[in-house]
Amino acid sequence: MRNFFILLILGSLCFSFKTEGYSSITNESITTSKKQQDTIYKCDKKAQGYFIGSKKNGYWKFFNSNRSIKSQGEYLNDKKTNYWFIFNSAGKLISEGNFLNGKKNGYWKFFNSNGSLESQGEYINGKKMNYWYNYSSTGKLCSEGNFSNNTKEGYWKFYSNDELILSEGRYSNNSKEGYWKFYANNKLLKEGWVSANKPISYWNIYNENGT
Repeated sequence: MRNFFILLILGSLCFSFKTEGYSSITNESITTSKKQQDTIYKCDKKAQGYFIGSKKNGYWKFFNSNRSIKSQGEYLNDKKTNYWFIFNSAGKLISEGNFLNGKKNGYWKFFNSNGSLESQGEYINGKKMNYWYNYSSTGKLCSEGNFSNNTKEGYWKFYSNDELILSEGRYSNNSKEGYWKFYANNKLLKEGWVSANKPISYWNIYNENGT
């Protein structure tokens, strides 16, 4: 009877250790050999970090199927918080930025597979807001402008691979609206009014010499 109570207490201690503290989450499969009746466990780690109760807290790492790091950052009460790094399956950094209450919040950067900057700008409560910059795969600025709730809103500029201006004008709810200008070889090619991405009303179209 005494031995039974000792085992019961040890079992309770083991349970407490698993539910509050460091943990590794795995995909686990079990195979059994019919001849030898041996059980073989295959474990592939998916994540590692700390639990307080049943909630993730503190620093966590998540892994791709090839065991490279997929993402890493901090949790607070099961929600992502503070600065996070996100990687592709080849281990290259593809984005980094801040979380608040589980949503992107603050300045974020996104990268191409070659490591060059793809875009950068601000998130508020999980949505793109304010001024953003977008770049080509060679790192050249290709557009810049304002977002509001994940949609283009306000003044935008677009550039060629040589970073020469191609067009400029305003967006409203992700559609070109108002007066737009279009360029070729850094010279004004045409200008006029646009509504719902389509030209309307009066337009000026110029020759290559600007006349």
